[in-house]
Amino acid sequence: MVVLKVLTLNCWGIEVPIVCKYRHQRMQAIGDLLSNGEYDILFLQEVWSNSDYKLLCDKLGRSLPYSHYFHSGAIGSGLCIFSKFSIVETLFHRFQINGFPHKIQHGDWFGGKGVGLCKIQIEDFDINLYISHLHAEYSRRNDVYLSHRISQSFELSQFIKHTSQNCHVTIFGGDLNLQTDDLGYKIITSTALLADAWITKKSTKTEKGFTCDRKENYFTSATDYPDGQRIDYLLYRYNNGYNVSVEECNVLYHQVPGQCYPISDHEPVVANFTIDKSPNSKGFDESITQVGRNQHLQDALEKLDTGMKEIRNDRMFFSILCVIMIVLVFIIPSCEYYSILTMLLSLTEVVLVLGAGFSVIYGLVIKLSEENSLYSTKCDILNLLGKPIKH
Repeated sequence: MVVLKVLTLNCWGIEVPIVCKYRHQRMQAIGDLLSNGEYDILFLQEVWSNSDYKLLCDKLGRSLPYSHYFHSGAIGSGLCIFSKFSIVETLFHRFQINGFPHKIQHGDWFGGKGVGLCKIQIEDFDINLYISHLHAEYSRRNDVYLSHRISQSFELSQFIKHTSQNCHVTIFGGDLNLQTDDLGYKIITSTALLADAWITKKSTKTEKGFTCDRKENYFTSATDYPDGQRIDYLLYRYNNGYNVSVEECNVLYHQVPGQCYPISDHEPVVANFTIDKSPNSKGFDESITQVGRNQHLQDALEKLDTGMKEIRNDRMFFSILCVIMIVLVFIIPSCEYYSILTMLLSLTEVVLVLGAGFSVIYGLVIKLSEENSLYSTKCDILNLLGKPIKH
């Protein structure tokens, strides 16, 4: 039997001081807090800076000597795992769709988000550790990234499902940017056969488990969730001949010592997993969740179709806009105008050329790539459901 104390935390380590407050102080505090030897496994997200990762390695090296950072995208995935036990294999799958490069204010695209895997061995137990951070929501009322997160949720569930068949136990930790009633969460748990540690825990605390946008968090501002939301998870499954029970699962709150602000804009989630051999265990029965899974996937197909329809409308709009701007570029030089307007009209021509160029790149490259990614996910879902693909 093995008992593991596991923690997941979104560290909010964005390298933009105005956006991300007190990053250096908070990273120091996170390293000090987690270095006391209390934890066996750490799943950390939004560790975007190499210097922050090195700082954490230095502080955690004595109690958690094994770690892996999943490099991806322009600024790294932000994902890393720390372990008391030797990491024997690693693998990373990058999501095929993850926001837009021109939405710099959001920045998800630059992170190259995906799902990471670290394999560890503890005595006779082969354990797969997974970590991920899905695209942020930004607006509940006008969620332009809904289809992206649904696609990511399906990719995540398939990756875990197909890489965890030969291990004994699977543990996932990360920020899904999904609540339990969201379609993406249902796809992940039903397709990958994952249980939620907060729901299955033996302890009977009545907290709602909110991990983000909590009122007492110094960094929380007015959001669509005034009471907070639960979007950070510890999920798990076990295969034939093994059993996992969750003795406790809690949401913690830690302030930076001597300061009035917490260690992050998210709260850490901690769970105690008891892993044991059980000859009579059949693992997680896929037939139990198959009906619900199929309905969730059917709902996903509708969302993906809606997303692709919006993409086609956007492509048509930018194609028309591009034609109009090109026509104006050729019309302006042929018009007679006073010399005082020469500079203004020349500047207008430059703006029109740049606008036409952006329309071509956005409509024919970015949006077409987005449509192809959603269509790829749709085809994968249809194959899983045993339905024909109509071309």
